[in-house]
Amino acid sequence: MGDFEDLDLKTAQDDPWSLPDNTYLTTITKSSIGETAKKDKKGWSIEYTVTAGAHTGTPISEWKQTFPKTDKSRSFVKQRMLSLGVPESKMDEVESKDFVGQEDVLVKIKKGRIFSVEVAPEGFVYQGDDERSGLNEFSM
Repeated sequence: MGDFEDLDLKTAQDDPWSLPDNTYLTTITKSSIGETAKKDKKGWSIEYTVTAGAHTGTPISEWKQTFPKTDKSRSFVKQRMLSLGVPESKMDEVESKDFVGQEDVLVKIKKGRIFSVEVAPEGFVYQGDDERSGLNEFSM
């Protein structure tokens, strides 16, 4: 019998901030461009907050490098803008703050990391979830 027996730590998540693999309905609650602590890189920081189900209120964050500019970093930023519904013709005009408040963003978590992000299709209906599965399904 140890001091921590009552906590049942064997069944606790390894990372208190991680979410089970699934797709989550979210709203973008933060979006900004900033520097790393070393001030050697800049990036686009996006925070999504889960808005439905057992994990409501849980933040999901990602960072896309914007400087130094590489082909790969440019592609990652473009990919995210497209997935958030920004037409290619408007990408040079958008500000990071323009994304704050964007609702109905589906964030798919796979192996503890963001796998994909997309705007929920028009007319979707949230069907509910449970503790095991996050977002179960949408119907059109």
